[in-house]
Amino acid sequence: MKEKYYKAELMRYYRKVNYTVGGSYSKYYFDDNANITNIYINRSGDTVTNCIFWGMLPDDTQIACYYYNKNNGEFGVCYSLVYENGLIKNKLSILTENGGVYRDEDLELKTRAAVLKSEPYDYYKWQNLNPPQVNTEDAKKWKNKIINKTNEGHYFWADNQKASYIFDSSGNLTILYNSMNIQTNEKYTFWGATNDVELYGLYYNYSDLFRQYSTKALHFSAEKITDDSYSKINELMHPKAVGYKHDYKTLNTSTTINENDIYKNNVKGKIIENKEVENTYTFLDNGDISVKTSKGKYYTLNFWGATNYYGDLCGIYYIKIDLKDIFGNAAPNESTYFYYGYRFDEYEGYKGYLPELREFWQDRYYLKEIANWYEKYFDKSGKPKGTVDWASMIIQESRYISFGNTQENILLFEKQK
Repeated sequence: MKEKYYKAELMRYYRKVNYTVGGSYSKYYFDDNANITNIYINRSGDTVTNCIFWGMLPDDTQIACYYYNKNNGEFGVCYSLVYENGLIKNKLSILTENGGVYRDEDLELKTRAAVLKSEPYDYYKWQNLNPPQVNTEDAKKWKNKIINKTNEGHYFWADNQKASYIFDSSGNLTILYNSMNIQTNEKYTFWGATNDVELYGLYYNYSDLFRQYSTKALHFSAEKITDDSYSKINELMHPKAVGYKHDYKTLNTSTTINENDIYKNNVKGKIIENKEVENTYTFLDNGDISVKTSKGKYYTLNFWGATNYYGDLCGIYYIKIDLKDIFGNAAPNESTYFYYGYRFDEYEGYKGYLPELREFWQDRYYLKEIANWYEKYFDKSGKPKGTVDWASMIIQESRYISFGNTQENILLFEKQK
């Protein structure tokens, strides 16, 4: 790249290129029986597979189920795919709003139960919560003991870990404790209470990381809070669901014959993409970039120029943004500029890889200073703490772009002639 195209010539070469941001891109290679022979996975290249089409999911005949043969003679269930508008969607992996990916565990269970011989059993769903019971007699008794009080106790079951249990006027809980000389607080919501030999207060919080609820049962012992293992907590707080014990050496027979044929006719002998598009970018003739978001909104990144960074040619872009769009009505009627840097990686010698565009943001100096400024004048909800000194807000400049660490990889899907 750097030998062929200098400075702004970079943008002439890539004009009218469409590319999208998102790390979940893949391509599926189907044979005439809808089996998957190869899969291209983002930044891993082509991989040979033995994914065999089983049939459509009985509960939802739009979803195709796949399995594969393991070396130990067992079967594994690998994909639940949907063919839609010329694309393949992997329904087991779901892209979240913050860019993360999580597994649809309910669908995974249904797929295994459909493909493999299975026996049902009951279990409690930690991803869901029964309706809170905050107005029962037991709940009222518990709240009378703890509302607006602070009690000492021990964190979980570690006797050497002292903690303060702080209850608010609704019975909700904040636990303060020191971990490695750092004060930590955990917040829990009051769910209800139960009198089972002793009076237990029941609490929960939700983990975005694990996408499930964490629950705890508290009671008083010698006027101190005890955080106990209570055997009936799942029964009270989580709904029941049906799970399956699978026979991994025996397959069921698909009964959705007509739906199977429709799916086969859609995919057989084809190479079909799977992509979760967050933003789609197109270089314009003047070097600017038109951006279409996944929600159908458009904005333009304006071409500022280009520079060499340790031998890599990088394009620099800016966008003008009204302060009110960021900070709301508290901001003055003024604008600021945000700068981005871009570099192309062609993966020469690795023909199995798609080329990528790398987007670079502001360097750590700017990120640290703007974070300090924001925390000084705004609370966690984004509301001003008082009068904001807008003149002291650090302004982005093109020289603050870090072409090192702060980056996002963007796949290059298509170059138009």
